[in-house]
Amino acid sequence: MRGRGGNIRGRGKNMRPPFLGRTFSRPVYDEYFFTSSEETEQKDDESGLAEELRKKDALLKPTLEDEASLRNLLTKITGIADNLIVAPGSFTGCQLEEVRAVGSFKKNTMTRLNLAPDVVFVLKTLPMKEAVEQLAQKVNEDLRAQGGILGSYVECNNRGFTIHAEGRKVHCLVATIPQNIRNLDRELHLDAKVVIANSCAIKHSRWFEENGHHPSVRVLARVLRDLAARFPGLNPLKPWIIDFLAHHCIMVTESGYTLSAAQGFHRALALLAAGIFLPLSSSIADPIADRMMYKIHGSLPLEDQDLVCMTAQSLVRILHHGGWKQILGLEGKLNLDKPVIINGITISPQERVYERPVKAEDGSDNTGNEEMENEENMIPAMLTG
Repeated sequence: MRGRGGNIRGRGKNMRPPFLGRTFSRPVYDEYFFTSSEETEQKDDESGLAEELRKKDALLKPTLEDEASLRNLLTKITGIADNLIVAPGSFTGCQLEEVRAVGSFKKNTMTRLNLAPDVVFVLKTLPMKEAVEQLAQKVNEDLRAQGGILGSYVECNNRGFTIHAEGRKVHCLVATIPQNIRNLDRELHLDAKVVIANSCAIKHSRWFEENGHHPSVRVLARVLRDLAARFPGLNPLKPWIIDFLAHHCIMVTESGYTLSAAQGFHRALALLAAGIFLPLSSSIADPIADRMMYKIHGSLPLEDQDLVCMTAQSLVRILHHGGWKQILGLEGKLNLDKPVIINGITISPQERVYERPVKAEDGSDNTGNEEMENEENMIPAMLTG
């Protein structure tokens, strides 16, 4: 700068440092937070959406026969694990700390699209790959020894192993006690991110069991899981994100009253379309994250955040023109990549807003701190459901 002493480069001794720009998160517009339940309930009921949601939920819920069969297999597997905790006998492959049922079957949000319960085996010892294989074989052997189980076999994978029996399967996820995490070696053990994600599944199931008991929350969670499976633009929404979004849309209101499933459905699509999972949104905080106010969508790459918002905007336009049957898959099949005609109204496809920057000559790219943060904090959403 130019000062009294002549041409002086840099700032003076007592001068204030330059102001560094800072971006702040901001909330998105939420009609159902500021509108009372009575004002919107009649509108939703008149539209027929509530009845269609009940029909869709009935189609999504597993049959009583499926539930009984899965529960029987899951009970036998957890019983075998409990025996290994109390009396391992000659088994020395690893030591078990506890076993917990987790996922959509435990939360009662399972759909017919994925009839596979999840259970987490927490090891006292380090989760060596060979030890996981030995544990898988031991569980399968004991399962066969019990009788009544025909043709059971086991498949190992990067998250643990899967038990197949009588046309059913149970995903067995392997975790370890917290003090072992820092000692994991990628070459010898299961990947640390996977192990932590498996541990998070226990926290997710416990939280949802305590807070997501309202029937409308479970209905909405099942319907949103179905949407995420049928519309590619919603595929990035992981099961934990969907479950917590369903809870937020039903339970979190200014008046304190819970909303109906139809209202929650409207609200969920409206929030996604308004950009609740975009970078500068205040979003909703993950209740089980170790870091305070960690955004529930913090694990989503920027491309996926844009894709989810774009897809939801198309669905909201279709919903507002009376196309809820098409959205729920009860009538026809929607392709959001092409123009959609609903009640004589043509709804054109949305266009992407975000494009990944082209890499510079030095191999670096300008993706911003938000995406770097996503890569570092991807663990909380790495769940099967």
